Amino acid sequence: MQMDDSTGKAKSFSMRDRKEVLLALFIVSMCAGVIISERLYISSNREDILRGTPLPNKPNRSKKQQQRPDLPAALSEATIQYPKDAQMLELEAYLRKVAPNREVLMGVSNINPLREGMLDTFLKGVKQAGLTNYLIVALDKETESDLLARNFNAFYMPIQISKSQKETGANHAVSALKFGIIKKFLMLGWAVLLSDIDICVLQDPFKHLYRDHDLEGMSDGFDKPTAYGLIDGFDDPSMGWARFAQKEVHFNLNSGLFYVKANPRTIELMQVRQALSRACCLIVDVFVIRTWLRSLP
Repeated sequence: MQMDDSTGKAKSFSMRDRKEVLLALFIVSMCAGVIISERLYISSNREDILRGTPLPNKPNRSKKQQQRPDLPAALSEATIQYPKDAQMLELEAYLRKVAPNREVLMGVSNINPLREGMLDTFLKGVKQAGLTNYLIVALDKETESDLLARNFNAFYMPIQISKSQKETGANHAVSALKFGIIKKFLMLGWAVLLSDIDICVLQDPFKHLYRDHDLEGMSDGFDKPTAYGLIDGFDDPSMGWARFAQKEVHFNLNSGLFYVKANPRTIELMQVRQALSRACCLIVDVFVIRTWLRSLP
């Protein structure tokens, strides 16, 4: 007697098809779940992702490495807290008032440029350029009183000229004080665009800064080769086959107009004042040695 097993084969095929369908549905649902979860996470954390906030399962940066919310990204590196005396606290309060964006155009003056009219010419250009984040550091009370009476930003900071700088001339002696003053600004977290007051301001200089380095300065060069450097040759016949050598030639950085960010490196750089207080030399010489030349023996 022969049995028909067509029903059994049909049931076997039906079970197999059902398993394959269930497996396919499981895989599809898993993929869909992953995609949906990812989209939900991105939509709910979009702002944190765009800001680059660390994920919960990754260690956060230390407090010193975190950016201060009240600082622009380019200036937020100076987060080290330095000791503040009464003068520093007063200066910080004044800077918050006149330069809340933590960038300030700074000039240093005593009564002489004020009497000669040079300081008024500088401030006239500052006003015409529409600058409000500027500050004149007055080295005497008479200068401060005159500027404040005419609604100019001024802060009195009495500093004694060192004995070694008295013989360099009045202008150089006063100019040598600016590095110590800049250091105070940097320690408070303000970036400084230092300008000698014999400079005429025609436009807002902050609109022309790159802010891609700790220090942006003006060269004393007068064309591209002298400003940016050129390759020069040197011939020493006594060296035989190695008589020819090359060197780079450029003009110095100008110490009367430069922008410096606020961070520990630039604060250290402003130790120029210490070198000037120990030796009778021009500020441009010490400034260039500390900023441009390679390591010294």
